[in-house]
Amino acid sequence: MDLDPKIVKIGSVFLALISHYVFNRREPLVSEFSGWIALLQLFLISLWQTQPHLKEKPLAPLLLLCNQYYLLTLASSIAVYRLFFHPLRKYPGPVLGKLSKFYFSYIGLVRGGTHLWLEELHQKDEKIVRYGPNEVSFIDPDDAILIQGG
Repeated sequence: MDLDPKIVKIGSVFLALISHYVFNRREPLVSEFSGWIALLQLFLISLWQTQPHLKEKPLAPLLLLCNQYYLLTLASSIAVYRLFFHPLRKYPGPVLGKLSKFYFSYIGLVRGGTHLWLEELHQKDEKIVRYGPNEVSFIDPDDAILIQGG
């Protein structure tokens, strides 16, 4: 029985969704994420070697296509989760900040003074602002009791 290339693509999408589930529990290090990508490559190479139907085609385009499916699905899944299902979704803040920690770093590099930027967000939005996927800023000193669990 020959393996249909569509099943390989669906497998890449499925692996991306599993990756998001795993990464959602604990944010991975770069080495761990690289390990997932390496496992995907090894799996695809072993499929390519064992399936005559796939072996008729060159390996590089198959790897490229499956990696594209994997990364696009993973990025989309993370974006949808962070914008619509994340526990901090109700707090206002910039959309790019809700999607990635890199936005806060970008603000720091381009504008400098991230504390001033956060103050602007508080003036524009509310006393609680979400500026990263898992980061929230409080401006009211009375919230320190709430934060400390007192």
